[in-house]
Amino acid sequence: MIRFFLPAIAVFFALGAFAQSPATLDQDQYTLASIRRMRAVQFLMGPCEPLTKKSVIRRHRYEVRLKGDSTFQKAGRIEKYRRGDIFVIGGSHNYDIIKPDSTVCMNRIVSNRRKLEGVPYKGSWVFRIVTGAVRGYSPYPEETLSRVVYMQLEPNGPIEVADIQRLREVMVENEAALALLRKRKIGAAMERYNQDLAEGE
Repeated sequence: MIRFFLPAIAVFFALGAFAQSPATLDQDQYTLASIRRMRAVQFLMGPCEPLTKKSVIRRHRYEVRLKGDSTFQKAGRIEKYRRGDIFVIGGSHNYDIIKPDSTVCMNRIVSNRRKLEGVPYKGSWVFRIVTGAVRGYSPYPEETLSRVVYMQLEPNGPIEVADIQRLREVMVENEAALALLRKRKIGAAMERYNQDLAEGE
């Protein structure tokens, strides 16, 4: 009789292991709907490596412009993975997933009059935190200078990883900005340089 119950016992433990293993990898509560969504994300991101979530940004409202020129406003959250970002709209069984390479811009709506401009960059979105002669971008849609890690040295120039040596060359005559750069406070240095430049004009 026992041998007839062995397959059922094995299935029971296997299901228990399946239910527990995702929870050990991530603190989210896994349901059937979320597991299905994770499979959809895995399909979109590609099977090259395990789907490991780096971080989840809390929900904000965004203005999204797709490459087909359609524009809409929706609340959702950005999920960051090793292979890039996705924007998840909705929840439970009804959700949409948008990748950066399908968008022209992804602007976080801060208020009725203010937006944080977001643009696709190498499989992710980056958001302009510092404006002016030298622009600073962050991978997070939050107005936090300490998270600025990308730079744009010309209005229509490329967005690049912030290079402290090149920034020193640009800010060479601004000792206050250089002092911030020496402390690796890139966003604060950009903002100080832009403010001083604007006041001197």
